[in-house]
Amino acid sequence: MSGARLVADGIWMLDAPFMGVPLMLYVIDGGSEMALVDSGIATTPDDFVLPFFKAIGRTPGLLVNTHAHVDHFGGNLRLKESLPGLKVAAHHIDARWIEDTRRHLSEFYRQMPDDWFFEDDGEALLALCGANTAVDRRLLDTDRLKSGNREFHVLRSSGHSPGHVTLFEPATGIAITGDAALGWGPSAAEGTPDAPSVYYDADAYLAGARMVETLRASTYCTGHFGAIDHAGMARIVSDSEAFVASFDEWTLEALADGAPRTLHEIALHVSSHIPTYEFGFHIHASAQANLERHAREGRIGTVVIDGRRHFRRSATS
Repeated sequence: MSGARLVADGIWMLDAPFMGVPLMLYVIDGGSEMALVDSGIATTPDDFVLPFFKAIGRTPGLLVNTHAHVDHFGGNLRLKESLPGLKVAAHHIDARWIEDTRRHLSEFYRQMPDDWFFEDDGEALLALCGANTAVDRRLLDTDRLKSGNREFHVLRSSGHSPGHVTLFEPATGIAITGDAALGWGPSAAEGTPDAPSVYYDADAYLAGARMVETLRASTYCTGHFGAIDHAGMARIVSDSEAFVASFDEWTLEALADGAPRTLHEIALHVSSHIPTYEFGFHIHASAQANLERHAREGRIGTVVIDGRRHFRRSATS
């Protein structure tokens, strides 16, 4: 089957790239039952998922979303329409964005309207999200997920999204980690700008990444780097730490002269250090997360000028 291969005991990986970005979904074979982890964007089911299940002559009973970002839940409705009886599970915090894509757009992508937003007001992103879809099971941090003869522990690994989860099967040492750790971001296809890592909370993101690494899993099934071993995950976590540390340094560097600056002005400075990366939401969001960490720890403060938030170095920093 094109784009599908076994990567661990009873774990299929489906390559489902979109817009030049690598994306991997995973199928758990539990013998009597199968489960799918993540659903891609709105077109992913028809392009990759449904052909796979048709080829093997089976259907999943459960779809688990590792988190509520468009490339991980956008295919939910199409799959529920095509696979009768399919149930969707997601962390209870992220369920609100899966069930209301305009809320996802507003709370995630509109979090800095004075500094960055889509030129089309987010309509293209909403199309990728598909229509609103009910979450049938709201996961808690200590839940267990069963699919046939397999049981995975639900581990909260937030930071990239508020309710991001990792699925870990102690019996086999397999961890399905979604986007818990993104290093410097996945490599984009030739001709496509690189996409940097994105997180809403720098401390939570690093804690989640480090937690995943300490599992010392036999196989890590990641959302954008494929299936890797523990050494591979350790490298991604180290790169994630370096990424956050660099954004810490560059955001402070932008304020070195003491003048107040907007998030957009600071993001422009950060972007100058990584010119091959797309200057868009990801750089703004991650820079904002680092600035908020600096503010929490007293290195910078904020001031409102002409109704717009600016950041500046603290007198004592």
